[in-house]
Amino acid sequence: MKKGFSWLSRTRLLALVGLALAASLVLGGCGGSDSYDTPTTAPRLTATPNALIEPETLKAWFDMGLVNAPEAGSEKVVILTVNSQANYLLNHIPGAQVWDQAGTVGEPPLSQTRTEALAAIGSMVPDGAAMDSLFRSRGIDGNTTIVLTNYTGQNVMNPSRAYFVLRYWGFPKGQIKVLNGGDSAWAAANSANSWGLPLTAAVPVIQPTTFSVRDNGVFCPELRLSYSEMLQEVDRNLSNPATVKYILDARGGTDYTSTTVGAGYSFQGYMANAINDSHTNYYLGTGFKPLGAEDGTTPGSLYEYLKVTLGVDNDRPFITYCVSGFRASVPYFVLDGILGWDVALYDGSWQQWAKYGDRTDVAPPNGAWRTDNARSVINSALPVSNSNLVIDPLNNLFFLSTGDPRANQIEEADALYMLPVITTPTGGSSGGGSSSGC
Repeated sequence: MKKGFSWLSRTRLLALVGLALAASLVLGGCGGSDSYDTPTTAPRLTATPNALIEPETLKAWFDMGLVNAPEAGSEKVVILTVNSQANYLLNHIPGAQVWDQAGTVGEPPLSQTRTEALAAIGSMVPDGAAMDSLFRSRGIDGNTTIVLTNYTGQNVMNPSRAYFVLRYWGFPKGQIKVLNGGDSAWAAANSANSWGLPLTAAVPVIQPTTFSVRDNGVFCPELRLSYSEMLQEVDRNLSNPATVKYILDARGGTDYTSTTVGAGYSFQGYMANAINDSHTNYYLGTGFKPLGAEDGTTPGSLYEYLKVTLGVDNDRPFITYCVSGFRASVPYFVLDGILGWDVALYDGSWQQWAKYGDRTDVAPPNGAWRTDNARSVINSALPVSNSNLVIDPLNNLFFLSTGDPRANQIEEADALYMLPVITTPTGGSSGGGSSSGC
């Protein structure tokens, strides 16, 4: 799905990553759903058909003593509530820790402002140092299965985004789970079954590790599209419709059809060939819709929505986008984590795409970086304003083509972060029967 991205070319740079890690790590591929079914060694105690689990499954892992298991090198489960630290401190599943999506001071963020193409942009994947901080402070190592949950009453957006971030950084696919219904479903199941594990405000004491994203042994940039790569995908689709991928605009509603220019956006509209989608069509309340029959005949199911209502199937790759990469993570999780279909997420999404509209200050002279052309369907007739996009003058002069691989600064920096070899960390290894990273 993706072209080369570094000054060495993607193939060469990732080959260097592989050579640097080969002495101590087993490398894995990044696509498909095989990692749920064919682990590299013995099946894990937390092996499941796909990434979505029910409260009863998590309860069984409690009973097995896996949640925050203290033994170094043993298989364990770490539960992460993906929400604000303030909400987490009110109540959460016993033993759960927080992944604060806002990046409270001293906390690893769920997204960062990073430079890509000609300018810095917010809500991008966190860098390797932030991920290492998350893993180490939460007691995560290579033997850990991470369970992502949403705070009481919240929808599935945050854990879906966290799932994408972990996938991008190569954490083993078979070791990432999303709790269906989140904390709300856990509280209901606990009450109905008298488990004696109600939501609590108690914060667990965790033994830190020295685990790093490098210990995953694999990095998955093909699961993420940069700005320059998204431009190339849309251009390719326009020039040769036979190569069109499904582009799902997960904003939905008036964000797709409105004639009002939103704050911080240069125009209102959508990408050429995009399908009007919405993240809200994939879940009910706090949990995901049931999978349903594969032929789409089950009313209200995921298959019925995708195949009948949306009119898509597993016959070509998918790209999802939204405003900032969060809403788009919901269909991303369904397609990748539940169905195992081929999908990538455009991380910058509309907040990045629209800010490159009507620019007269971007090189080269013919405006190759602009999006207010055939690349977009523009609904707004109002004047555009791009004053909030600060173009880096050096990048503006340096990247003369959208195909310049050096314009993928985020993925290049993240791939370079993977280069140093880290030995087996204290508190667990990168093995222990884990499935391939991607």
